Amino acid sequence: MTKRFHETRIELVRRIAREAQAERQLVVTAFADTFVTLAHTMAAAAFDESNLRLPHPTDGTQHEKDRAHNRQIVDRWLRGKVEEFPAEFEEPWVMALPEPARERALLALFDRYDRLPAKKLAPDQGLSSFSDMLAHAARVTDAMAPIVADGRIDEGDRPHLKPALEAVSHLMASLAGMQAQLAAALPDEARNVVLMRSAG
Repeated sequence: MTKRFHETRIELVRRIAREAQAERQLVVTAFADTFVTLAHTMAAAAFDESNLRLPHPTDGTQHEKDRAHNRQIVDRWLRGKVEEFPAEFEEPWVMALPEPARERALLALFDRYDRLPAKKLAPDQGLSSFSDMLAHAARVTDAMAPIVADGRIDEGDRPHLKPALEAVSHLMASLAGMQAQLAAALPDEARNVVLMRSAG
């Protein structure tokens, strides 16, 4: 079944950035600086064709002028004042988002294809991945508590449903990463392990 969406991928990631700004997780100046650096590295051709500027490396005055210029462009994109937004800038835009907005954007983008943004974990990240999973599980417990307080899940729980769904998605992504990490430690048995969506 094909999913239908009311907003494009670009509209989605820009909206999440606006929400992060409203929640005071995103500061435009720092976000713009990070975005410009990433866009110049990850989407060089699109960067060269845009009005963005790489801040001057030696002239301090010009450096600040370039930063202010970039900040104005990014702010207009954030506020929706300028609709044109190169598709090539989607990835650096998402990567420039502060946590937890970045993870929220990745979850929303991957969900469009019924996938999970499971992190590929190194063998020495066993304890940290387990701790992350427990933290996400605790958030699911907190998010679900007001929903199941009456023993039911129905439309009366509407104010709590989106936060709970987001918490569950984070937990699933964390579990998928851990599952892939465990399976990788058993290469001879890996084919017998049924992995979650996109874990591996």
